[in-house]
Amino acid sequence: MNGYQYQCIVSGACSPVATSGSATLTVNLLPTASATGGISTCQNGGANITTANASNGNILWTSDGVGTLYNETTLTPSYSAAAGDGGNTVTLTMTVSNGLCPAATATFPIYVSALPTSSISGNTSFCTGGSTILTANTDIGTAFQWYDINGPISDATASTYVVVTGGDYTVMVTNGTCQTLSSDYLVTLNASASISSQPTSSTICAGNNVSFSVGAPVATLTYQWMEDQGSGMVNLFDGGIYSNSATATLSLTGAPVSMNGYQYQCVVSGLCFPASTVSSPVVLTVNGPMSGTYAIDASGNGDYATFTAAIADLDCRGVSGAVTFNVAPGTYVETISIDNITGISATNTITFNGRGYSNVTLTDGSAAAPATGSGAKPVAPVAGPAPAPSPAPAPTPVPKPKPGSGGQCRYYRNRQLYKFQWYDSDSDFGH
Repeated sequence: MNGYQYQCIVSGACSPVATSGSATLTVNLLPTASATGGISTCQNGGANITTANASNGNILWTSDGVGTLYNETTLTPSYSAAAGDGGNTVTLTMTVSNGLCPAATATFPIYVSALPTSSISGNTSFCTGGSTILTANTDIGTAFQWYDINGPISDATASTYVVVTGGDYTVMVTNGTCQTLSSDYLVTLNASASISSQPTSSTICAGNNVSFSVGAPVATLTYQWMEDQGSGMVNLFDGGIYSNSATATLSLTGAPVSMNGYQYQCVVSGLCFPASTVSSPVVLTVNGPMSGTYAIDASGNGDYATFTAAIADLDCRGVSGAVTFNVAPGTYVETISIDNITGISATNTITFNGRGYSNVTLTDGSAAAPATGSGAKPVAPVAGPAPAPSPAPAPTPVPKPKPGSGGQCRYYRNRQLYKFQWYDSDSDFGH
């Protein structure tokens, strides 16, 4: 009947008849409002309402919480919960009104869970073969998930967790829809003092560097290197030629020949029983300058099995007197290069002596004829640095062996130029 019009006609015994003006009937519809369901959220979360309906009026949402309400004049408002809402039910009320009819209302509940606390307590270390228990500390948390560096730990959903491996651990505590992740909790696996690999003795030339290492299974062990100069082991400290004396690898820089025969060992300590262990002692051999007679024997029964090994020792050690290498019978397939040997002089000479053997053969492995002690022309040994571009003095004469003395190779110096000279019992093979 909304919009219907009405008039009244008034008549009596006398004329005329009177007619009223028109009147219009306006019928306003009653406002309607509905909102179904409810939402759970965390005190730092939010809720979006999507189940509200309204008609015949204007919409206005209000709340009894301390959070913030958005889009409050629409059917799809949202609410951002605040810390003060935690543990409470916040009620949103929708009012629909048109100014003439009684307003309609509907309510929508938001269940706000409080944010739980989360921290871990327990021992921060344990020994190999053992374990330790970590506990999740919380005020209102009801569910738990433990994590290590690889992510969630399977079946670790209790408030405690038994740790058997060192590392970082965290726990997620849940209360309703709220979750709090703890800070990292480092648990260290301490090991008993043990050694997985022993140091080894070392031989060097005077002035060279050397190091000794001990292997240990875990990083939590500590180290102390010791040295025995002949009167017993004493602790070493960094300084002078020593460095890294409190690590797994001891370093010596420029060891002098006076340290020949020194012994070294390392004390490895841990926090679990046994608290310490000592490595096997090792010996440092420091070879000084060479002097005297040595044997080169391809069969391995001499001081050196090859010319290369002998010359390498010369390069490393130098000489402090005349040196003679007696060469045993055999074939030596090598290319020889001699550089500037420390200590060489007119008196500190170097001689390679074939000792009369006819079956000493020196070859560089090519098709060239080998050098032997009886008649074959030798492969020319490689000379050292080229002489300076100035007239060189005549080389110091090298006397030929007397007949019957056998093959011999001498080494002499001429303005930093070093050569071999091979002889047999009768003839000079040339340079």
